[in-house]
Amino acid sequence: MTEKEWRALLQSFVMGELDGLTFERRFLDGWRSDRDTLGASPYAIERLFYEVDAYCGFPELRGPQDLDEAGLRDATIEALAHFDQPRPPGPPRTSADLKDEKLLDDVRRAVARLGRS
Repeated sequence: MTEKEWRALLQSFVMGELDGLTFERRFLDGWRSDRDTLGASPYAIERLFYEVDAYCGFPELRGPQDLDEAGLRDATIEALAHFDQPRPPGPPRTSADLKDEKLLDDVRRAVARLGRS
Protein backbone atom coordinates (compact mmCIF):
# COMPACT_ATOMS: atom_id res chain seq x y z
CA MET A 1 0.00 0.00 0.00
CA THR A 2 1.14 3.53 -0.59
CA GLU A 3 1.57 5.99 2.26
CA LYS A 4 -1.52 7.79 0.99
CA GLU A 5 -3.57 4.57 1.13
CA TRP A 6 -2.30 3.82 4.65
CA ARG A 7 -3.23 7.30 5.84
CA ALA A 8 -6.69 7.01 4.29
CA LEU A 9 -7.29 3.66 6.00
CA LEU A 10 -6.21 4.97 9.40
CA GLN A 11 -8.26 8.14 9.01
CA SER A 12 -11.36 6.17 8.00
CA PHE A 13 -11.15 4.18 11.22
CA VAL A 14 -10.47 7.20 13.41
CA MET A 15 -13.40 9.08 11.85
CA GLY A 16 -15.74 6.15 12.56
CA GLU A 17 -16.25 5.17 8.92
CA LEU A 18 -14.96 1.66 9.70
CA ASP A 19 -15.57 -0.53 12.71
CA GLY A 20 -12.70 -2.26 14.48
CA LEU A 21 -13.12 -5.64 12.80
CA THR A 22 -13.22 -4.14 9.30
CA PHE A 23 -10.21 -1.96 10.07
CA GLU A 24 -8.31 -4.94 11.46
CA ARG A 25 -8.99 -7.01 8.32
CA ARG A 26 -8.04 -4.21 5.91
CA PHE A 27 -4.96 -3.28 7.94
CA LEU A 28 -3.70 -6.87 8.01
CA ASP A 29 -4.42 -7.32 4.29
CA GLY A 30 -2.34 -4.21 3.54
CA TRP A 31 0.42 -5.24 5.91
CA ARG A 32 0.65 -8.71 4.35
CA SER A 33 0.66 -7.21 0.88
CA ASP A 34 3.58 -4.95 1.80
CA ARG A 35 5.41 -7.87 3.41
CA ASP A 36 4.80 -10.28 0.54
CA THR A 37 5.98 -7.82 -2.09
CA LEU A 38 9.04 -6.95 0.01
CA GLY A 39 7.77 -3.41 0.26
CA ALA A 40 8.60 -1.45 3.35
CA SER A 41 5.61 -0.24 5.32
CA PRO A 42 5.94 3.18 6.93
CA TYR A 43 7.48 2.97 10.40
CA ALA A 44 4.19 4.09 12.02
CA ILE A 45 2.43 1.14 10.34
CA GLU A 46 5.04 -1.33 11.57
CA ARG A 47 4.55 -0.04 15.10
CA LEU A 48 0.74 -0.06 14.81
CA PHE A 49 0.83 -3.68 13.67
CA TYR A 50 1.42 -4.82 17.25
CA GLU A 51 -1.61 -2.88 18.48
CA VAL A 52 -3.78 -4.31 15.70
CA ASP A 53 -2.50 -7.75 16.65
CA ALA A 54 -3.57 -7.12 20.26
CA TYR A 55 -7.08 -6.04 19.21
CA CYS A 56 -9.96 -8.40 19.98
CA GLY A 57 -13.31 -7.39 18.53
CA PHE A 58 -15.27 -9.89 20.60
CA PRO A 59 -15.71 -8.82 24.24
CA GLU A 60 -16.46 -12.35 25.39
CA LEU A 61 -13.06 -13.49 24.08
CA ARG A 62 -11.03 -10.44 25.12
CA GLY A 63 -8.26 -11.08 27.63
CA PRO A 64 -6.59 -8.59 29.96
CA GLN A 65 -3.83 -7.79 27.46
CA ASP A 66 -6.19 -7.39 24.48
CA LEU A 67 -7.33 -4.06 23.11
CA ASP A 68 -10.95 -3.12 22.63
CA GLU A 69 -12.05 -0.86 19.77
CA ALA A 70 -11.46 2.31 21.79
CA GLY A 71 -7.90 1.22 22.58
CA LEU A 72 -7.26 0.39 18.95
CA ARG A 73 -8.65 3.78 17.91
CA ASP A 74 -6.34 5.53 20.41
CA ALA A 75 -3.35 3.63 19.03
CA THR A 76 -4.39 4.56 15.50
CA ILE A 77 -4.67 8.24 16.42
CA GLU A 78 -1.15 8.01 17.86
CA ALA A 79 0.11 6.37 14.65
CA LEU A 80 -1.41 9.15 12.55
CA ALA A 81 0.14 11.80 14.79
CA HIS A 82 3.59 10.26 14.24
CA PHE A 83 3.06 8.98 10.70
CA ASP A 84 6.00 10.92 9.25
CA GLN A 85 8.40 9.92 12.01
CA PRO A 86 11.43 8.31 10.38
CA ARG A 87 12.54 4.82 11.17
CA PRO A 88 15.27 4.91 13.82
CA PRO A 89 18.70 3.77 12.68
CA GLY A 90 19.45 0.12 13.20
CA PRO A 91 22.33 -1.18 15.23
CA PRO A 92 25.81 -0.87 13.73
CA ARG A 93 26.64 -3.60 11.26
CA THR A 94 29.22 -6.17 12.24
CA SER A 95 31.57 -8.31 10.18
CA ALA A 96 29.20 -11.25 10.85
CA ASP A 97 26.36 -9.26 9.26
CA LEU A 98 28.49 -8.64 6.18
CA LYS A 99 29.36 -12.36 5.95
CA ASP A 100 25.66 -13.25 6.19
CA GLU A 101 24.84 -10.75 3.43
CA LYS A 102 27.60 -12.18 1.21
CA LEU A 103 26.30 -15.72 1.80
CA LEU A 104 22.77 -14.59 0.91
CA ASP A 105 24.07 -12.94 -2.28
CA ASP A 106 25.93 -16.15 -3.18
CA VAL A 107 22.75 -18.19 -2.70
CA ARG A 108 20.74 -15.75 -4.84
CA ARG A 109 23.32 -15.97 -7.65
CA ALA A 110 23.29 -19.79 -7.46
CA VAL A 111 19.50 -19.89 -7.63
CA ALA A 112 19.54 -17.51 -10.60
CA ARG A 113 22.07 -19.73 -12.39
CA LEU A 114 19.96 -22.81 -11.76
CA GLY A 115 16.96 -21.05 -13.22
CA ARG A 116 18.88 -20.37 -16.45
CA SER A 117 20.03 -23.97 -16.90
